[in-house]
Amino acid sequence: MGRRIVSVDTYLDQPPSLVRLLVERAERLVGRGRWTDARALFYAAITADPTPAARIAFGVCLADDGHEEEAIPQLEQAWEDAKRLQMPDARAVCCHNLSNIYRRRANEVLSFQYEQLAMAAEMDSQRFQETASLSCEMLIQSAALLSQGNELDEALCLLNAALVLSDDSPCARATIEAQVGVTLAHLGKTGQALLRLVTAHRLHREANNLPECAHDLMNIGHLLQAQSRYAEALRCFQLAGEIYRRLDAKNGVEIARQFAREVERIKAIESFDYSRN
Repeated sequence: MGRRIVSVDTYLDQPPSLVRLLVERAERLVGRGRWTDARALFYAAITADPTPAARIAFGVCLADDGHEEEAIPQLEQAWEDAKRLQMPDARAVCCHNLSNIYRRRANEVLSFQYEQLAMAAEMDSQRFQETASLSCEMLIQSAALLSQGNELDEALCLLNAALVLSDDSPCARATIEAQVGVTLAHLGKTGQALLRLVTAHRLHREANNLPECAHDLMNIGHLLQAQSRYAEALRCFQLAGEIYRRLDAKNGVEIARQFAREVERIKAIESFDYSRN
């Protein structure tokens, strides 16, 4: 990832002369290994620059010199600034560089994600939204396939990447949160799984998506049952059954009823006082 990728002139039509001067001097100091002095000049340039240009230049210099941990938040902040200022060219530069960093770190998922965002940023805003939505759907579908193959960690990584692209779509976020919850449950992370499934249920409820609400409640009920929280699990299965009844989904009603009976049976067994025998 050479510094040539991110010349200030690339994304500033008329860069302020002070900013240009500070960045160029900072880059020369970096070349001499004088990072303390260079940082001071970069921060001064960032303060004087109304655009993300100086921050991007700082992030790229950091990455080029092996300071990737420090470069990532600088480029991410520049990306946020570019979005706020509606500067698609600067967004593309940020994402291309972030993609390169993650590729060098062998994180192909995040590298691919940022490359997709870079490509989208080079389009007009409407096309960007369509591309992001498509990328999100592709990641969700790929994660589902990985889960079916029991590649749960990989599936979780894709779902987290999809979550980044779903900010403007509550429906997509609800789907992802539900999938993340189920995946975490399969990994044995029950507490985290419950939090994600409760979030998914809230989003589905806000969208009035009753079938998914019922499905979430069933999953939450199973996790609560696994934690011996029988009263709460029973209530979840009962609520799911009520929703299925409203939807006239007879099969769902019967399944929810069976799960509720099973919870009551296990609760009765575990609460039985054998000392009275």
